Amino acid sequence: LEFIIMLRIAVDVDEVLCPMLHHLSRHYSRTHKAKAPIKPPHEYNYATHFGISKLESQLLVRSFYTSHEGKQMTPIKGSQNAIRKLKRKYHLGIITGRQIYGKDLTIDFLNKYFFDMFEYVICTNSYSLCGKELPKPQACLLGEADVLIDDSISNCVTVEGVSCKALLFGNYSWNSESEDIDRLIHWDNIGDYL
Repeated sequence: LEFIIMLRIAVDVDEVLCPMLHHLSRHYSRTHKAKAPIKPPHEYNYATHFGISKLESQLLVRSFYTSHEGKQMTPIKGSQNAIRKLKRKYHLGIITGRQIYGKDLTIDFLNKYFFDMFEYVICTNSYSLCGKELPKPQACLLGEADVLIDDSISNCVTVEGVSCKALLFGNYSWNSESEDIDRLIHWDNIGDYL
């Protein structure tokens, strides 16, 4: 008997499957009656980016999950086609830093644009108003992930040290300085790595 072992790939959501910051900026502008910053952030931190307190940023994200802007999110270019191709060869799951109260919106987004592509959704609950955060390395162990695709340098570094291989997604202002992690610039070149 010959056994074929399929790789298990976990995929982050924000800035990997959808441009969260773009949609959150529109939500910020509407709810705060102020222009959102145009310059891309050096660090991916909503409080710093919008010039508000940590609590205000948490409340902003909480309100985003039930907002018009939250429901208008669309996929990053090339992500749907790439995920469809990956699904033919690999087991796929979602490991996102989103909070537990953002899970419904996340599942609605995945059902709309990536129907039946992912086997599980784990929200690590980072920067949450309630509940504990699940570190991404533990989430990768929970999802039995062999590979994590994420836009955060720190997430990629920590999971590579503990649980699985990481692919750093995108060439964003907050992750452009890393040279030690394999980088997936855009979804079109996923075949170079898997």
